[in-house]
Amino acid sequence: MAERYGLHLIRVLPNAIRPPAQTTVPPGEQRLLFVGNLTYGPNLDAAQVLAHEILPLVRETHPDATVDLVGPHDGSIVPAPHVRVAGQVAEVRPWYEGADVVVAPLLRGGGTRIKVLEAFAHRRPVVATAAAVSGLAVRDGHEVALGGSPQELADRIGALLAQPRRAAAMVQAATGTLSSHYLQEVVAEQVWALVADELPQRALGGASV
Repeated sequence: MAERYGLHLIRVLPNAIRPPAQTTVPPGEQRLLFVGNLTYGPNLDAAQVLAHEILPLVRETHPDATVDLVGPHDGSIVPAPHVRVAGQVAEVRPWYEGADVVVAPLLRGGGTRIKVLEAFAHRRPVVATAAAVSGLAVRDGHEVALGGSPQELADRIGALLAQPRRAAAMVQAATGTLSSHYLQEVVAEQVWALVADELPQRALGGASV
């Protein structure tokens, strides 16, 4: 940005999210959830991997596990057993309430990781690839459980399904990180601080913002 537009100062602010007024505990029904725009290639690829590769591995130890895919799609998703394609929904809250684990198995793509923060806000444990949490202030085994291959991701999911206390501890850590970095009021303070710092410089002919 600095090179392209000749700006002298670039500051990156995190995403801001507003948690729902109420949250629920995971139902214990072994439901996995992926939320995203499924017309976007990386999201579609991740959903296919979850449905066709990760879920069968999870079901080897948790035979009642299912997957919900939530988000707009163009019909390109290949059907798979025990997978529900919800498509675009009016509200995502009920889908988070019905989920035990949110999975983000993205292998590529950009974006701003809203789906992970949204899962944090709904107090659901997250299993993801490193690409899916890139840029977020999270640690493997604390706020999220990371894996690379379908087998690794399936193992992380299975461990959280089998150990609710471990999943709850991860949710608690994620809630703390969300509160410290990504709530709207936290990011708003950073915006106001930036404005307060830079406006006087602009008035004096200082750095471009």
